Amino acid sequence: MVIHTVFFRYRSTATPDQIDEVQSAIAGLVERVPGVGRFQAGGNVSPEAGSHGHGYDWGFVMTFPDLAARDAYIAHPDYSAAAALVEPVVEAAMVFDIGA
Repeated sequence: MVIHTVFFRYRSTATPDQIDEVQSAIAGLVERVPGVGRFQAGGNVSPEAGSHGHGYDWGFVMTFPDLAARDAYIAHPDYSAAAALVEPVVEAAMVFDIGA
């Protein structure tokens, strides 16, 4: 299993509509890309966010059965379309995949 975690820090110029569009596009990948398992997303609610959150606003976790499924997700055209929406809205992103 691969646990795919991604965190976004939005640009100060990002509008609420742009942020909603990005988040909806990513959530929609679950239904359009084969191999995506569990999906969970939301804002940082940690009490440590101020000192350890590095300003990240939103994140998500996806699971995949294996590395091949994760790689197929990244190569999928719907992933590319969602990524194109991210670039103008996100100032910084952190991706961390855990092999379980």
